[in-house]
Amino acid sequence: MIKPTVGAGSPFCNHVSAFATQAAALNDAATQNSTALLQIVPGVATSVKSLANEAPKADTVNGKSVKTDLGTIATAYQDLVSELQHTSDARAALAAVNAREGQALTDAVGRFDSYASGVCKVGQAVPSLPGSSTTTAPGSPATTAGPTAPTT
Repeated sequence: MIKPTVGAGSPFCNHVSAFATQAAALNDAATQNSTALLQIVPGVATSVKSLANEAPKADTVNGKSVKTDLGTIATAYQDLVSELQHTSDARAALAAVNAREGQALTDAVGRFDSYASGVCKVGQAVPSLPGSSTTTAPGSPATTAGPTAPTT
């Protein structure tokens, strides 16, 4: 159940739409190495952190705060940036982040994608982290399937 205080065309939803366009670059992460991912992921992390700060406090999906879910997503992407800065092995970086945050991230992405689709009328807003062991979050549309880890 989604409880919004905003709707399509609101400033927040317009920012969600712009973010979805930016984050779509991660859908091709399977073909990218850690250097290429470091060109994309920091900007995505910064943008999702901005969305978390801007999200309406009262908006929820299945009783979970949209603001909190965006914070979870931002933390995971920032964690990925840190991992990628410490290793040139993108698979190892992705595996480390997924080991720590995989299910929480998958759940948060699923809820936020449901919110973005139902409230903001934006399709897939956030791809799951590359290399995620769960390709579709519970309660989310099949389009939330994310990219996979790059091959080496």
